[in-house]
Amino acid sequence: AVGADAFTACTSLNRVVIGDKLTSLGSGAFSGCIGLTEVEFGGGLQKIPNSCFAGCSSLMTVKLGKNITEIGEEAFYQCESMLHFDFGKRIERVGARAFSYCTSLLDAELGGSISFVGEEAFFRCTAMERLVLGDKLRVLEDGVFYACLALTDVTIPAKLSTVGYSVFEETPWIAAQTDEFFVIGDGI
Repeated sequence: AVGADAFTACTSLNRVVIGDKLTSLGSGAFSGCIGLTEVEFGGGLQKIPNSCFAGCSSLMTVKLGKNITEIGEEAFYQCESMLHFDFGKRIERVGARAFSYCTSLLDAELGGSISFVGEEAFFRCTAMERLVLGDKLRVLEDGVFYACLALTDVTIPAKLSTVGYSVFEETPWIAAQTDEFFVIGDGI
Protein backbone atom coordinates (compact mmCIF):
# COMPACT_ATOMS: atom_id res chain seq x y z
CA ALA A 1 0.00 0.00 0.00
CA VAL A 2 1.02 3.57 -0.66
CA GLY A 3 -0.43 5.99 1.88
CA ALA A 4 -2.30 9.24 1.39
CA ASP A 5 -0.12 12.10 0.14
CA ALA A 6 2.94 9.79 0.20
CA PHE A 7 4.70 11.47 -2.74
CA THR A 8 2.85 14.79 -2.81
CA ALA A 9 4.85 17.59 -4.45
CA CYS A 10 7.84 15.43 -5.41
CA THR A 11 8.70 17.82 -8.22
CA SER A 12 11.60 15.79 -9.66
CA LEU A 13 9.55 12.59 -10.06
CA ASN A 14 8.96 12.07 -13.80
CA ARG A 15 7.69 8.49 -14.22
CA VAL A 16 5.70 6.12 -12.00
CA VAL A 17 5.21 2.41 -12.62
CA ILE A 18 2.76 0.77 -10.22
CA GLY A 19 3.40 -2.98 -10.04
CA ASP A 20 0.86 -5.79 -10.10
CA LYS A 21 1.21 -6.49 -6.37
CA LEU A 22 0.23 -3.01 -5.24
CA THR A 23 -3.48 -3.12 -4.38
CA SER A 24 -4.00 0.19 -2.58
CA LEU A 25 -3.09 3.82 -3.21
CA GLY A 26 -4.01 6.58 -0.79
CA SER A 27 -5.77 9.75 -1.83
CA GLY A 28 -3.44 12.44 -3.11
CA ALA A 29 -0.55 9.96 -3.30
CA PHE A 30 1.14 11.74 -6.23
CA SER A 31 -0.67 15.08 -6.22
CA GLY A 32 1.36 18.13 -7.15
CA CYS A 33 4.19 16.17 -8.79
CA ILE A 34 4.64 18.81 -11.46
CA GLY A 35 7.51 16.97 -13.21
CA LEU A 36 5.54 13.72 -13.61
CA THR A 37 4.94 12.94 -17.31
CA GLU A 38 4.00 9.23 -17.36
CA VAL A 39 2.11 6.76 -15.15
CA GLU A 40 1.68 3.03 -15.77
CA PHE A 41 -0.65 0.93 -13.62
CA GLY A 42 -0.25 -2.78 -12.98
CA GLY A 43 -3.11 -5.22 -12.52
CA GLY A 44 -3.47 -5.01 -8.73
CA LEU A 45 -5.41 -1.76 -8.39
CA GLN A 46 -9.17 -1.48 -8.90
CA LYS A 47 -9.54 2.25 -8.22
CA ILE A 48 -7.52 5.35 -8.90
CA PRO A 49 -8.17 7.20 -5.63
CA ASN A 50 -9.38 10.75 -5.09
CA SER A 51 -6.87 13.48 -5.98
CA CYS A 52 -4.21 10.87 -6.73
CA PHE A 53 -2.59 12.86 -9.56
CA ALA A 54 -4.27 16.24 -9.03
CA GLY A 55 -2.08 19.13 -10.11
CA CYS A 56 0.40 16.97 -12.03
CA SER A 57 0.58 19.65 -14.69
CA SER A 58 3.12 17.82 -16.91
CA LEU A 59 1.34 14.44 -16.93
CA MET A 60 0.77 13.37 -20.54
CA THR A 61 0.60 9.57 -20.61
CA VAL A 62 -1.47 7.22 -18.43
CA LYS A 63 -1.56 3.47 -19.07
CA LEU A 64 -4.37 1.87 -17.09
CA GLY A 65 -4.11 -1.54 -15.48
CA LYS A 66 -6.51 -4.25 -16.59
CA ASN A 67 -8.51 -4.29 -13.33
CA ILE A 68 -9.20 -0.59 -12.76
CA THR A 69 -12.96 0.00 -12.66
CA GLU A 70 -13.19 3.42 -11.02
CA ILE A 71 -11.52 6.81 -11.32
CA GLY A 72 -11.92 8.74 -8.09
CA GLU A 73 -12.91 12.36 -7.51
CA GLU A 74 -10.35 14.88 -8.76
CA ALA A 75 -8.01 11.99 -9.67
CA PHE A 76 -6.51 13.90 -12.63
CA TYR A 77 -7.68 17.41 -11.72
CA GLN A 78 -5.57 20.09 -13.44
CA CYS A 79 -3.42 17.68 -15.45
CA GLU A 80 -3.00 20.43 -18.00
CA SER A 81 -0.67 18.57 -20.40
CA MET A 82 -2.83 15.47 -20.91
CA LEU A 83 -3.97 15.26 -24.56
CA HIS A 84 -5.72 11.88 -24.51
CA PHE A 85 -6.93 9.37 -21.94
CA ASP A 86 -7.82 5.79 -22.87
CA PHE A 87 -10.73 4.72 -20.66
CA GLY A 88 -10.50 1.13 -21.90
CA LYS A 89 -13.34 -1.32 -21.45
CA ARG A 90 -13.41 -1.86 -17.65
CA ILE A 91 -13.95 1.60 -16.16
CA GLU A 92 -17.47 1.83 -14.70
CA ARG A 93 -17.40 5.13 -12.79
CA VAL A 94 -15.70 8.47 -13.30
CA GLY A 95 -15.77 10.59 -10.14
CA ALA A 96 -16.65 14.25 -9.69
CA ARG A 97 -14.09 16.68 -11.16
CA ALA A 98 -11.87 13.72 -12.16
CA PHE A 99 -10.57 15.55 -15.25
CA SER A 100 -11.60 19.15 -14.52
CA TYR A 101 -9.19 21.74 -15.88
CA CYS A 102 -7.39 19.22 -18.11
CA THR A 103 -7.13 22.09 -20.54
CA SER A 104 -5.25 20.17 -23.27
CA LEU A 105 -7.54 17.11 -23.34
CA LEU A 106 -8.79 16.88 -26.94
CA ASP A 107 -11.44 14.18 -26.78
CA ALA A 108 -13.16 11.64 -24.56
CA GLU A 109 -14.59 8.25 -25.50
CA LEU A 110 -16.61 7.15 -22.50
CA GLY A 111 -17.46 3.73 -23.90
CA GLY A 112 -16.80 0.30 -22.53
CA SER A 113 -18.49 -0.19 -19.16
CA ILE A 114 -18.84 3.43 -18.01
CA SER A 115 -22.31 3.91 -16.51
CA PHE A 116 -21.78 6.95 -14.25
CA VAL A 117 -19.94 10.27 -14.67
CA GLY A 118 -19.80 12.53 -11.61
CA GLU A 119 -20.45 16.25 -11.44
CA GLU A 120 -18.08 18.55 -13.30
CA ALA A 121 -15.93 15.54 -14.28
CA PHE A 122 -14.68 17.37 -17.40
CA PHE A 123 -15.35 20.96 -16.30
CA ARG A 124 -13.34 23.49 -18.32
CA CYS A 125 -11.58 20.97 -20.55
CA THR A 126 -11.29 23.89 -22.93
CA ALA A 127 -9.54 22.03 -25.80
CA MET A 128 -12.01 19.12 -25.93
CA GLU A 129 -13.55 18.96 -29.40
CA ARG A 130 -15.11 15.50 -29.56
CA LEU A 131 -17.12 13.42 -27.13
CA VAL A 132 -18.49 9.90 -27.52
CA LEU A 133 -20.76 8.63 -24.76
CA GLY A 134 -21.03 4.83 -24.77
CA ASP A 135 -24.13 2.65 -24.73
CA LYS A 136 -23.79 1.65 -21.06
CA LEU A 137 -23.77 5.24 -19.80
CA ARG A 138 -26.83 5.98 -17.65
CA VAL A 139 -25.95 9.00 -15.47
CA LEU A 140 -24.34 12.35 -16.25
CA GLU A 141 -24.35 14.50 -13.11
CA ASP A 142 -24.46 18.33 -13.02
CA GLY A 143 -22.01 20.34 -15.13
CA VAL A 144 -20.05 17.35 -16.46
CA PHE A 145 -18.94 19.14 -19.67
CA TYR A 146 -19.57 22.71 -18.54
CA ALA A 147 -17.34 25.25 -20.34
CA CYS A 148 -15.73 22.78 -22.73
CA LEU A 149 -15.26 25.72 -25.05
CA ALA A 150 -14.20 23.74 -28.17
CA LEU A 151 -16.77 20.92 -27.91
CA THR A 152 -18.62 20.63 -31.23
CA ASP A 153 -18.98 16.87 -31.85
CA VAL A 154 -21.10 14.89 -29.36
CA THR A 155 -22.52 11.36 -29.60
CA ILE A 156 -25.18 10.52 -26.98
CA PRO A 157 -26.44 6.96 -26.28
CA ALA A 158 -30.11 6.02 -26.46
CA LYS A 159 -30.25 4.56 -22.93
CA LEU A 160 -28.99 7.61 -21.03
CA SER A 161 -31.47 7.97 -18.16
CA THR A 162 -30.26 10.84 -15.95
CA VAL A 163 -28.84 14.15 -17.12
CA GLY A 164 -28.03 16.78 -14.50
CA TYR A 165 -28.15 20.56 -14.74
CA SER A 166 -25.84 22.50 -17.06
CA VAL A 167 -24.17 19.36 -18.43
CA PHE A 168 -23.29 21.04 -21.74
CA GLU A 169 -23.58 24.70 -20.73
CA GLU A 170 -21.08 27.06 -22.37
CA THR A 171 -20.21 24.61 -25.16
CA PRO A 172 -20.46 25.38 -28.89
CA TRP A 173 -22.32 22.08 -29.30
CA ILE A 174 -25.27 23.12 -27.14
CA ALA A 175 -25.26 26.61 -28.64
CA ALA A 176 -25.61 25.05 -32.13
CA GLN A 177 -28.80 23.15 -31.21
CA THR A 178 -31.43 25.12 -33.12
CA ASP A 179 -34.57 23.19 -32.24
CA GLU A 180 -36.68 24.41 -29.35
CA PHE A 181 -36.08 21.01 -27.76
CA PHE A 182 -34.28 17.78 -28.45
CA VAL A 183 -34.63 14.30 -27.03
CA ILE A 184 -31.76 12.68 -25.17
CA GLY A 185 -32.04 8.97 -24.55
CA ASP A 186 -35.30 7.06 -24.84
CA GLY A 187 -37.63 9.95 -24.19
CA ILE A 188 -36.22 11.33 -20.95
